[in-house]
Amino acid sequence: MTDQPRKDAIRNAATVVVIRRDGDAPRVLMGQRGKNAAFMPSKFVFPGGAIDPQDHEVSAAKALRGDVREKLENRADPALAPALALAAIRELWEETGLAIACAEGDAPAEPPSEWADFYAAGHRPDASVGASPSAQKSAHSLGGSAGASPSAQAMASPVS
Repeated sequence: MTDQPRKDAIRNAATVVVIRRDGDAPRVLMGQRGKNAAFMPSKFVFPGGAIDPQDHEVSAAKALRGDVREKLENRADPALAPALALAAIRELWEETGLAIACAEGDAPAEPPSEWADFYAAGHRPDASVGASPSAQKSAHSLGGSAGASPSAQAMASPVS
């Protein structure tokens, strides 16, 4: 018998809704899950996923804004707030190659394996980005990576 959780067990997870507003109509980034996925196979979803233990081992170069932290702590254990933000940042990177990042701050001497590529690309997690008017204007904080290989088929679809 193993102590591994069931693949379909409910876990703490985070997601990111990325809206692109540079054309005639806003577009939302989504990916299609694989047909063999344990959770929501073949469904279109926002980038995101479960908190990994390594999300507790890194720190954001820029911390969560107070209003965002307050909302997270209103619905979840307050100790989870930073890990939720970091999981969302890591999952977006893994699934799409987009980084919610800044260049400020030092990288860990030995970043956790799930974060190694993110740090190697010169990124530092920026948890201060949110749905405020100033964050919507700071598109530079969402940088892509030419070498990333998405784990989901990414698509941009118009918002109705």
